[in-house]
Amino acid sequence: LNYVGFFLILGLCFLTLAVPALIWSWLVKKDMERIEISGARFAAGDLETRAKVSSLSSLFRISQFFNTLAGKFQRLLASQKELTNSVSHEIRTPLSRIQFSLEMLQESGTLTPENARHVRRITRDADEIETLVDEMLTYAKLEGAAAVDIRRENHDMISWLRAVAGQEQALIPAGTRITVGFDTGDSGTESIPVAFEPSLLERAVRNLIRNGIRYADSRVLVTVEAVS
Repeated sequence: LNYVGFFLILGLCFLTLAVPALIWSWLVKKDMERIEISGARFAAGDLETRAKVSSLSSLFRISQFFNTLAGKFQRLLASQKELTNSVSHEIRTPLSRIQFSLEMLQESGTLTPENARHVRRITRDADEIETLVDEMLTYAKLEGAAAVDIRRENHDMISWLRAVAGQEQALIPAGTRITVGFDTGDSGTESIPVAFEPSLLERAVRNLIRNGIRYADSRVLVTVEAVS
C-alpha cells in the first residue's frame, strides 16, 4: 500500500505539473503561428497585417516589436511613394516644354544639318527621361503589389515578342550598327500560348532590349523557347 500510495502521489504531482505545461506550450505554439502567418502576409505585400497576440502571452512583446516594425516600414514606403510621385510629376512639366520646343525647332526648317543632328540627340535624351519617369511611376505602383490589379490575357508569346523586337529595331537611329534580332531557338516551336499582363511584360522586355542595345557591340538577340 505504501508503494501504491507513493506512485499515486507521484502521478498526481506529474499531472499537476504536466497539464499546465502542456496548456502553456499549446498557447505559445498558437501565438507563434499567428506571428508567423502575419509575417508571411506582410512579406507577400499585405502591409496592413499585424500580429494579434494576447497581452498575457509570453510572446506579446515580440508581437509588439513586429507590429512596430511593420508600421514604420509601411509609413516609410508610403513616404517614398509620395516622394516618387511628386518628383515624377514635377519633372513632367518642364520635360513637356522641352519636347514641345524641340518639335518646333525641327518643324521650323531653319536648322543646319549639324544643328539638326544635335536636336535629334536632345530629343532622344528627352524621350529617355520621359521613359525613366514612367518607370518610376510604375515602380511606385507595383511596390504595393497586393493593390495592383494585374489582368492577364492570352497571347502567342512568339508573335508578341517578335513584334516587340521589331518595334525596338525600328527605333534604332539610322547609321547605328546594332541590330535587334529574334529567334525561337532549336525547338522550332511556331506558337507558345501564354497568359500574362501585356503592358507590364512589354515594359520589362523593352528595358532588357534597350539595355542590350546600350552595351552590345553589334547585335541584340531575343530568344524564346518552350521548356517542358
